[in-house]
Amino acid sequence: MIRCLKTDLYRALFNFKFVIIVLCIAIIPFLGASGTGGIDLSILAKGDSIFDCLYYALVMSHFGIMVFIFTALTFSDCLCDDLNYKNYLYSVTRSGKNTYILSKIITVVVSVIVSFMLGMILYAFMSKTFFRFNWYKTGADNFVLSDLMDSNLFKGLVEEKKYVTIFMIMILFQSLLYCITSLCSMLASLYIKNRLLVLCVPCILITVGNYIMIELIPNFPGYIYVYMINSFQQKTWVELIVQIIAPTLGIIIVLGMLITIKFRRNIVD
Repeated sequence: MIRCLKTDLYRALFNFKFVIIVLCIAIIPFLGASGTGGIDLSILAKGDSIFDCLYYALVMSHFGIMVFIFTALTFSDCLCDDLNYKNYLYSVTRSGKNTYILSKIITVVVSVIVSFMLGMILYAFMSKTFFRFNWYKTGADNFVLSDLMDSNLFKGLVEEKKYVTIFMIMILFQSLLYCITSLCSMLASLYIKNRLLVLCVPCILITVGNYIMIELIPNFPGYIYVYMINSFQQKTWVELIVQIIAPTLGIIIVLGMLITIKFRRNIVD
């Protein structure tokens, strides 16, 4: 298992494609920084809050949908080539079906989290180094930090100005959403042979699926808000675990089980 996982992680993380993905993810917040849905690069000269800029890009800008594509591109399409050219035969023979597919699932989750977090860390670094951005920007709205001041969970961190800690928690929670959509892409790759369609699954899920959920569930805020920490309404960490973290892990486990079952049915011994 360990050997198979090391091979997959090396295949996912140590290549030129991964570097390009991280760079693209880092650039996206600047493209959607204006909050108008379009590109307004003048914001780079004026400066803004790093938190607000990220929120605008991921939630209010059309560019946010690109993050779903880039994170899925890291490794979600790994089964496309393996199934088409039967590259899985050697690994399955040596490691077994369950070990092979479990390694792929873990690698997808890890590669998504690592790519998104590295991209966001690079964005924060560039914001402070090359542009007039800051964690708390005087004269800006700073609405993300204002929202967190009303939260029992993060109020103390804001008061103590632990902005880096808040940022890391923020992007970690946000990466969970991309893990779910990327696993959906991986599941789709067992049904769809076209790689382009497989990579489009997160976009379809987050747009069409979002509209359907809004119609079915009263007061459903949308997928993207569920993992934005300034939208958390939980009063304690226990509530957060029960209402956000546990269901997310449950969804990931269910998707992993569905992928495993479908893969075992598809492959030829």
